[in-house]
Amino acid sequence: MSRVDKKELSREEIVEAMLQQQIDEAWGWLLSDPRGKLILWSVLDKCGLQNFTFNGNAWDALFKGRQQVGAEILAHHVYPFGMTVYTEMLLEAEERQKQLEAAIDETDAANNTEEK
Repeated sequence: MSRVDKKELSREEIVEAMLQQQIDEAWGWLLSDPRGKLILWSVLDKCGLQNFTFNGNAWDALFKGRQQVGAEILAHHVYPFGMTVYTEMLLEAEERQKQLEAAIDETDAANNTEEK
């Protein structure tokens, strides 16, 4: 932020802009680290973006609210880093699922061998 910018902004606006810069940098770190993307993936999963929200009962508003939060996270914090980031997260989640299932299969196979 240049000196001219600072003179034209109020103290609150300067603090808000600096905080937003720190938040943007933190999101950049989160999305650059596989562990950060895993955490974000778990949050987005809780938001239920992939689910149909109309069940005809009082839970609909809660589910719709969760989806709205997830959509806002994507729109304001993920997509600014590139539209492919979410796609990468989807592919990483699929690969993680396959690895976990393979590990379970190996464990089951080893347990079955030991039982014989």
